[in-house]
Amino acid sequence: LAGSVLRRQAALAAATRMSAAARRAAERARLHPEARYGTEMTVLDVGMLVNERRRDGSWDRRIVQRSAALDDEFLQPYVKIFVPSGSGERHATLTFEFYDRSGRLQFSHSMEDYLRTGENLILCERQLALRNAEQPMRVGTWDLRIKLDGVLIALHDFSMTPGGTGRSTPAERM
Repeated sequence: LAGSVLRRQAALAAATRMSAAARRAAERARLHPEARYGTEMTVLDVGMLVNERRRDGSWDRRIVQRSAALDDEFLQPYVKIFVPSGSGERHATLTFEFYDRSGRLQFSHSMEDYLRTGENLILCERQLALRNAEQPMRVGTWDLRIKLDGVLIALHDFSMTPGGTGRSTPAERM
């Protein structure tokens, strides 16, 4: 009983550290028809990195949560989760998926990661090519779905814009 109380206290403390995007994504995941059952894990943050290669070969990276553009080079999802005592120190399968506004799957990657008790920042080891995409993509509201061992834990929506917003490219910033 004492262990259960301590795990619950840790989960409540973790919930106070949730970003607004994580709170919304976790709630949307719980309400989604694909949701099967709850998890003890708490999603603390969710978002994407926009990765742009510079002329010198190095990478320019920025964190985005609310929007990305089709003229960005690559989009790489991440999630930060809190794993309570008794649920950590194990391997888990994480699946990252991007769905476009028409509900078409644009990206899916599953990977195994080791979950430790406490906070775990997990960056997907693959990224979605946007600028040089093999198939045409649509602007609008996209979804990032994150599953842990097949259970939907985050459903994050964001805007995919056409680009050309006047941002300077990493090459121009050098």
